[in-house]
Formats: sequence, C-alpha cells, structure tokens
Amino acid sequence: MGEWILRLLVLPMFMLFAGIIWFRCPPEQGSILGIKVKGYTTQKEVWYYAQRLFAKLMAVSGILTMLMTWICVLAIGSTDGDAAFETASAIFALQLLGLYLPVFITRSKVKSKCESEKTFSELK
Repeated sequence: MGEWILRLLVLPMFMLFAGIIWFRCPPEQGSILGIKVKGYTTQKEVWYYAQRLFAKLMAVSGILTMLMTWICVLAIGSTDGDAAFETASAIFALQLLGLYLPVFITRSKVKSKCESEKTFSELK
C-alpha cells in the first residue's frame, strides 16, 4: 500500500473520531469551539441541539468519506506515478468538501427548525 493512501485516510479518521468525541462531550455554550448559528447561540436548547446534530453528521461524514476514499483507491489500482497523484488530489478535495458539509447542514437545519417552530423543546 502506498504511503499516500495512508495519508488520505487521516482526515476521514479525524472526522469520525471528532464526531464521536463531540457527541459524548459537546462544548459548553459560549465556548470557542462549537457550531455557532447566527442569531441562535444564546438559547441553550438550540446550542446543544446544534452540537449533537453536528457531531452525528461529522461521524457519518467521516465514515462516508473513508468509504469513498477506499473505493477511489481500489478503482485506480496503481499506487505510483502521475495517475496516483492526480487521484490523491481529487480525493483530498472531496474530503475537504465532506469536512465542511456537516457545518453547512447543521446551520441550515437549525435555522429552519427554529424559524418553523415557535418552541424549540420538541427538537430534543
């Protein structure tokens, strides 16, 4: 197995472990860490809902990104040369997209839930 294949698996593993840790120990409200949704960070229920949702999405994104990486690596077959470098670059770009996707989905879902419901207690 090429060294570049192992390097490509670092980001998905980080995403998976970060999601698990984030779910078990969400950051406190007002912390530097945490998914902040503009206009909704002052409500404690909304804050913890956003952190839990983000953690789940991050773990799922890590798993899906890892699977996508393995499928692409197996499809290319070769572990050396220009084709491998181009494949690794494309896979890394997709991994970065997978890293941002949970943030985008969390923010949009929290905003839509808060705007559509008058009380937030049903989201727990």
